[in-house]
Amino acid sequence: MKKNYIVYAFIAAIITLALTVGCSNDNDSDSIGNYSYAGSVADSIDMGTSVEWASHNLGATAEGDSGVYASWTGASSILSKYWGKGWRLPTEAEVKELFDNCTVTWDTIMNSQNSTITGYQFTASNGNVLFLPASGVSLSGSDSLTNVSTYGYYWLSEKHESFLNAAYSFAFSQDNSDIYGITCTNVSVGLNVRPVRGE
Repeated sequence: MKKNYIVYAFIAAIITLALTVGCSNDNDSDSIGNYSYAGSVADSIDMGTSVEWASHNLGATAEGDSGVYASWTGASSILSKYWGKGWRLPTEAEVKELFDNCTVTWDTIMNSQNSTITGYQFTASNGNVLFLPASGVSLSGSDSLTNVSTYGYYWLSEKHESFLNAAYSFAFSQDNSDIYGITCTNVSVGLNVRPVRGE
């Protein structure tokens, strides 16, 4: 199935808000608010792509857990400190590869707290499955979460070329099945992280 690769309006709106809230805040701590924990180191999953994907989010213990809502630099710091060598943020190309090489569906599963969470389920041609929870976003300087179970926001490894306090991220929504968007986000905003390892 051909995957659509666009930046759609709902992402632009929420990221614009995030950038506005966080533009003057150069907060590069490990995480936002009370979400500073590393969880357990994930297993790696072969999704038939050039890298292996973590079985759960950074700061989580299971695939349906949100995990840490980390700043961009905080995410790399937590990975290096707690997960060890080899794990890193995915690139834009690696996310595109995941979408292009898997069947993508919107699904609902149980997390480790026995609550339901929705998100994207990726099924590879080799039969392996990866779930990315739609865990929302933690705006800069706030402990509150927005758009949980409706939108997923995840950091990418690339820093923005022009804006010093911005890095790239990808986002998805239940209203746009099989579609994701790439945009830039202030580095102090708390987003989820799904690490990869490999090349």
